[in-house]
Amino acid sequence: MPETIVPETVEVTESTEKASELKYPLYRTEYYAAEVQFCVYRANSNLGLVNDVENAIALAQGEATTTSPGQAPERDDATQISLYLPAGLSFNDGVSYDNVNIGLTGTATEKLTKDGVGSALGVFTDLASNLGEGTGSTVGKLAIARVASQSNFGESIGGAVSGALRVKENPQTRVLFGSVPIRTFEFSFQFLPSSLLEAETIIKIIKTFRTELYPEGIAEIGGTYNGYNYPDVFKIKFLYDNKEIEDAPKLLDCYLQGVQTNYNPSQMAFFKDGKFSEITMALSFTETRTLFRQDIVNGGY
Repeated sequence: MPETIVPETVEVTESTEKASELKYPLYRTEYYAAEVQFCVYRANSNLGLVNDVENAIALAQGEATTTSPGQAPERDDATQISLYLPAGLSFNDGVSYDNVNIGLTGTATEKLTKDGVGSALGVFTDLASNLGEGTGSTVGKLAIARVASQSNFGESIGGAVSGALRVKENPQTRVLFGSVPIRTFEFSFQFLPSSLLEAETIIKIIKTFRTELYPEGIAEIGGTYNGYNYPDVFKIKFLYDNKEIEDAPKLLDCYLQGVQTNYNPSQMAFFKDGKFSEITMALSFTETRTLFRQDIVNGGY
């Protein structure tokens, strides 16, 4: 049988009377001095300027300015949610590199860029010299295998020559910088309400996150929406004793990607009015752009 929980009477203070204040736990102690603050902001766009075709063309040609997602102003009805800082705060920084086979032509170009025309010509002079040696030397075999692989007869001829001579050309692989991935973040929370007021606040918190996750439908046609307004962005801060934690890297503006909730994961216990006694929530965020070195050095990200 599901257990019914009768909450203890909690003294009502100024902080507990603010039902619109979305925070957990409501009754803070020194144990909860560290918190993570989620503020919802609206990223500006210049769509208001596009009243006709001429303005749309001007915007496309860059004659109208736009606001960067990293400069999102606070919206009029900005929502702020404060939750305890969960354990295991993780930041994953990384970049990607690509393996590229530049071959003999690329090697010559590499030499040309670094050392000049004479060095680049030396690469092709060496190739001609190696061809002249024929199959009598290893370098000669490599030169012939290369010519065969570049012939108009296709990959099969090149493979046959390489197999017969038992040599294979070095593809001259280089590691080149690729790109910077977008950082993502995960936060997990466990809610154990100690009163009906706290239980109601938790439900409001979850609903707020779920609401901000989804885009707003626009251009209603035939009972459905023909497009979306972008969801708003989140500014996420890590605080201790109401001051931002300086040792923790900052986060760029983020989009909320996922909200996962689990009701009564360990037991089927309820408050007298049917509210759950335990809820877990996992949030997934992604930053709105990639990081640059200047963000780390100058911005503290």
